[in-house]
Amino acid sequence: MKSYMISDIFKTHWSELTTDEMAMVLIYKSKLDYARHSGEMSLAGLYAIRIMQQLRKHSAVGELTVEQAVDCINDLSFIADPWFMFPDLGVSSPFEAPPTHLKHHTLGQLYWMDSLFSKFIIQDYIDRRAHPPQDPSAIAEMYLDEMIGVIYTSPPAFDERLISTRGNEIKKMLTHSARTVILYSYANTKKFIIDEFPLTFPTREDDDETGVKAPVDSEPMWQSIVYDLSESPAYPGTDKAKAAPMYEALNYLERKHKEQQKRKSA
Repeated sequence: MKSYMISDIFKTHWSELTTDEMAMVLIYKSKLDYARHSGEMSLAGLYAIRIMQQLRKHSAVGELTVEQAVDCINDLSFIADPWFMFPDLGVSSPFEAPPTHLKHHTLGQLYWMDSLFSKFIIQDYIDRRAHPPQDPSAIAEMYLDEMIGVIYTSPPAFDERLISTRGNEIKKMLTHSARTVILYSYANTKKFIIDEFPLTFPTREDDDETGVKAPVDSEPMWQSIVYDLSESPAYPGTDKAKAAPMYEALNYLERKHKEQQKRKSA
């Protein structure tokens, strides 16, 4: 009997997947993790099958049982890694596919993309409570498209006065799958930033509680961050604060918070 390597049967790297396949894997991976966390192992097995169906190279492999899917999925470690990649949309100037972790973006861009992200989450939360379940409303999608427009605008070309215009422009280039992949990538990037700068983004006291909490608009937080940076000698004034490379600016603020902590404990 011929033996097979896992790579003979399944795709084993994100680069082998189409944007549509990436979106479905990300969605079902999120559902799988939630089912496992909730102890619903039979449901987790069904989600594992859905993932393996997306990763299967040949339909001739046959149908998978729950047990086979669970065994196989444990060998595909790449899907467990946090997703930070933004798909190439085939766009042209002023748009471009951003690098991993958005490492070239400015603090002003982060201010707007995260404010719009929170507004999308809030609107989607309201929509789903009013008419569950349903796709995002036109208002929620507007916030999402504007967020994606900020993400995909090259830093030298970014102008906050054109956010709505850029959102409408990039909307025409987006598929449902591309929106899904970008949304997951930004959410993971946001978590990465929060973990990297814990003093700048302190965890709320209720973050460890169970249950669904109403989302909060992040724009007031970003207004405070930009103000703090603009009052520093390194980035004086709002314009300089917003134009600062975002990781450079966040590193600066994190060091200032550490210095404040040391002074308080001295």
